[in-house]
Formats: sequence, C-alpha cells, structure tokens
Amino acid sequence: MGIDTMTIQHPSRFSWGIFAFVTALIAAFVITQHATFLFGPPIMEVGDIGANALNIIDARSFSDLYGNYSRWGFNHPGPFFFYWYAGGQWLFHDVAHLVASAHQADILAGILLQSGLIAGAISLLATTTRRAVVLPLLIIVATIVLTYAGNAIASVWMPHVLLGPYILLLVACSFLACGRLNMLPLSVLMVCILCHGHVAQPLMSIPPLLVAVAFYAQACRREGSSPSAILRKAIKPLLVSLLIMAIFLLPIVIDLGRCPDCNAARILDYVKRGGGERPSWAQAINAIASLFIFDHHPEGISGLPHIGLLTRRVLAMVLACIGAFAITTIVARRHPGDRGAQALRMTVGFCLLAVALSCVWSSRITGQLFEFNSYFVYGIIFVMAATTVSALAMLTGPVLTGPLPPSLAWLMVIVVATLMPREPINSESNAFDQTPSTQLPYTGRMALINQSAVENWPATVALATWAYRSGSEFQVPSQWAYVFGYRHAFNEHAIRAAGDRVDVWEVGSAGNIMATRRFSSTMYCHITATTPIAELEGAIKSLAALRKDCTLAAFGLPDPVSSPQPAYVDGTVYLQFRSRSAQNAVVLQVEVASTPHAKDVPVTVKVNGQDVGIQAVEQHGPVSVRIPATLWNRSQITTVELSPTDDASRPERDATGSTSHPPLDIRGIGLTYE
Repeated sequence: MGIDTMTIQHPSRFSWGIFAFVTALIAAFVITQHATFLFGPPIMEVGDIGANALNIIDARSFSDLYGNYSRWGFNHPGPFFFYWYAGGQWLFHDVAHLVASAHQADILAGILLQSGLIAGAISLLATTTRRAVVLPLLIIVATIVLTYAGNAIASVWMPHVLLGPYILLLVACSFLACGRLNMLPLSVLMVCILCHGHVAQPLMSIPPLLVAVAFYAQACRREGSSPSAILRKAIKPLLVSLLIMAIFLLPIVIDLGRCPDCNAARILDYVKRGGGERPSWAQAINAIASLFIFDHHPEGISGLPHIGLLTRRVLAMVLACIGAFAITTIVARRHPGDRGAQALRMTVGFCLLAVALSCVWSSRITGQLFEFNSYFVYGIIFVMAATTVSALAMLTGPVLTGPLPPSLAWLMVIVVATLMPREPINSESNAFDQTPSTQLPYTGRMALINQSAVENWPATVALATWAYRSGSEFQVPSQWAYVFGYRHAFNEHAIRAAGDRVDVWEVGSAGNIMATRRFSSTMYCHITATTPIAELEGAIKSLAALRKDCTLAAFGLPDPVSSPQPAYVDGTVYLQFRSRSAQNAVVLQVEVASTPHAKDVPVTVKVNGQDVGIQAVEQHGPVSVRIPATLWNRSQITTVELSPTDDASRPERDATGSTSHPPLDIRGIGLTYE
C-alpha cells in the first residue's frame, strides 16, 4: 500500500460542480421515490424514531448532550445527527413549510446529508481515472448496492445513518494516505460524526485515520522531509482538525462534569457487567460475510454454535476482497506513475482493513447478530465495488474513451434507476398518520406517562413526543429513562411543583394505535373533565377494572391488560380520577396488597398535592385516610399519591446499588362520603 509521492502524477482535480450535481442527482432520486410519504399529511413518530425525536426536541433548544439510546441501558456518545435534524426541522418545516410535520423534515435533512457524503466519495473516486465514463458507472454502482442494502439514504434510524459517513471516511483516508493533506480535516470530521453515532465506532474509524496519517508521514519522509517540516506543512489542516474535534468533544466533556450520573459512567458500567454471551469467531465472521450477499436476517447465525468458518457467505466475502485487491493491484502496476491508480489500490487496502475491524467488532457484540449491528459494512461493500469498477475502466484503455461510452453510461443510469425496486424506508413502519385532534394544544402541563409493559413502549413514546413537542413536560418510570431521556425520569419534586397541572396517561388502546397506524392523544387513557365520574362509593372497587374502563388512570403500576410486570423501583404510585364534590369529609380507602418487602411499611398519602396522613400496610384491611371537603373539592379531577415514607425500613437496592423503596401493589380503591 506504500507509495512514493516523488514519482507520481497529480490526479484530476476535485470538482465542486460534479459534487453538487451528484448530490442533487442522488437526493432527487430518493426524494422522488418517497415523495408521497415526504410531502403527504403530517405524521407522528413511534418506537425508536419517536425516542430519537425527543432528543431532537432537546437539540432545538441546544440542550441535548447524548446520542440515541442503546438497548443495553446507555446512550451512544454524541448528538451530531440530532442537531442536524433539528436544523432540518427549522429550515424545511418552520421556515420553508415544505413538509407537514417535523419528522418529514428530519427525513429530508437526512437525505441531503447522506446524499452529500456519498456524492463526496463518488466525486473523489471519479478523479482517479480521468475517464468521463466512470462517473455514471459509479452512480449506477451506488444505485444498485445502496438500494439492495436497504435504502438507508432515506432513513434516520441510527444504525442506517452511519452508512454515508463511513463511505466517505474510507475514501478520504485513502486519499490522505496518498498525500492529499487537505483530506485530513475531512477524515477527522467523518471520524467524529461516526463516533457520535455509535459507541463502537472508535474501533471502526480511528484505526483507518491513524493508518492514513502514518502513510502520509511515511511518504513525506521518503521525500526527505524532516518531522518539523512535515508539521509545518500540516499546521493549517491540523488546526482545523483540532477545532472539529473540540466541537464534537464539547457535549461529551460537559456530560463528564455530571459524573457519576453521566453517560460515560453508564457505558463503563455496561462494560463491567459484560452484557451477555459473545459470538464465536466463526459466528462473527459469518455475520459480517452475510452482508456481502445482502442477507438482511443474519440473526439466525447466533443460533448456530457449530457453524463452519468457510461457508458460502464467507467464500463470497473472501472472493470479493481478493477480486478487488487483485484488479486494483494490476492497475497500479500497469500505471506505476499514476497517482489515481495508486489511490484505487490504497482505497481497497483501507476496505480490507475495515472488513478485518468489522469482524473484530462482530466478535465483541453481545446478544444476537442483527443486521443493524454492522450496517456500515454496506458502505465498505460499496467503496470496494466502486474502486473495482474504476480500476476496470482504467484497464480498458481507449475502449471507453470518446463521447459514446459516457452517453451510453448515462442512459444506463436512467434505466437502472427506473428498474430499481422501491425499498420502504424505516420511517414508514415507525411513523403513523397524525389525526387532526392531535393539533390541539397541550401546553404547560406535566404528563405522567405510565410506561410499564415492554410491548407498549412504541405507542407511549409517541405520546411523549406529542406532549413534549407541544410544550409540556413529561415523566416516565426511572428504569425507562434511558429510552425517553434522563431528564424525564420520575421526579417527585418536579411533579409537586407542577401543582394541579399534572395529568396521568396510560396506554389505553395501544393495540388500536399500532393496528390502525394512526396517532391521536384520544386513544390513550387520560382523565379529563368529560370523563365519567368514577363510581367508587360503597365496597372497594377493583383497580384493574377501573383502569380498563378508563375511569381511573394510574402511574407507577403495571398495565392491567398486560402480563404481570415487576413493580416499579420508584415505589410511588399516582391515581387520578374524576370525582363528585363533597359537602363533608371524604374517607379514602386503598387496598394495598401485603408483600414480604412492603408489609408494615409506612405509606404517605397525598390528595391533590397535600399530605393527608401516614398509614402502615397491614396484612388485613385497606389504607384509610379522611380528607377534608375543602381539599377534596380543590379540583374536579382528584389526584392521589401513595409512597413509602423516607424512614421505611429495609430499603431495596436496584441494579446500580442505589436505594429505592419497596414497591406498592395496589389492588382496589373506594370512597365514603360522610
């Protein structure tokens, strides 16, 4: 891979015009494919896309410090993509009004970002051959490879968005290694973007950058440059690179100041825990090799402990790597003084390094070997295919010169683009129609979102996005904060500060939300002034029945229609229902089931934000408190808070070692009007 910069010719210059043209061409193709979705009625994010939307909302106020959540309980290192999408929302939705909702603006901004990064790589590779036919051929390769890779260009799902940066990183590092010092800031920028996007990307992106710098320094030394001369020559690109690094490190440094309650501590905690069983080398290599044959479901490999190392998929990967290296090596030897030919061989060398690093990364994955774990490998495949096509064009000599071959190649671009299947984007299954009722304001409130059952979280995150985007705060149980955002973890002080502006929300008809593919806040259980008055007089009523009928909403208890879930470590439970006014005092009775951990634990009861007594959970008999009429009539919607007192004995400890109160298992509630 080494070269002598004194004996090689300068390649064709990079053209900003070609870059702009290719960017527009890719973006136009993708936008046209998804125009109905992009420019259709407003949509609401659910699932992973909804969780990311919460970060984008924070980015719009310059308060987001984290990347997207990891299923292992931490966040990926940085928020670059969220700030990019926040800018897209401002431009395309708020200012230009090109799209009807914020998420459609996210997709449009993502298309432009990915198109620009891929176009940058194509434009650089096009400078290596001095043949006009190569540019349309590279666009054809991009159309085929990236379409069958799963249409990541139009996706804002975080595993997908690493594709464009990784493509440009490999090409930029290759040109840097060939003596193009102006590629240093670009390479550093791609490394920073990738490291913000995924916690494992330092392994995948920093080694190529270091190797590129080493090759550049080696070439300069062969020219006879001293280390001080090399440094003087590199001072400008180096300063720009350091500035880029400082900008990307800023949110990470700010968060480190919050330690031990910081993302770095959570990542280290995951590393210490081990995270689970890792695959064998044979499984890891087969998982990466499966992407070379566009197998979008490699998770089956996780269940094959005795899989062979030399399978058909591994053979396909090996042959692709050998073929690309052999063809570019032949070209480099036939054109020993051509810097473009040397750059092609160098690019394949970086692809091979990236494949090796990918296999190392795959061997460190905990859990199943899903496609999204290594989606950036499709970028390696594209760069390898593009360099091979460019090298083959150089081998043809005069055959592909003249005006006819480029004309035919551009005609092929049109044909291929027409024949390519329309691959659905991730957002089409993670964003639902937003009904007109959701346009009603929900501002200045505190939404307590009762996220409990795992299967309900895609629907509840849509509710959280709607509330937060409407200008209201929300809270979820603490163990869900890594998905919904740590600032939204259960906080009793913030709830108390909200006063009577607190609303308890439950999933309600989550099944209908997911089945009908539409979002409306009316599909959730939420007590309002129009909710029927809860019939609670007489004998204690089943809490599960009241919640199922949505005459009562609860925060801090499992979903009554789902399978039983472990009670929350927060301990505190909120009940909210509509009640009739009282002439005299009201006796509230709450049946709290006795458990080994909760028995005889003092429980503080608050009604409409005011303490009304402390009772002990006994084996028989409900918790019972008397509430003055003035307090009861304070609000048409009654809010009851039950929480173990601070002096409760034997506090539990959660997985992190912090103390928490014993969970409360509430079965029923009743009222007596005196």
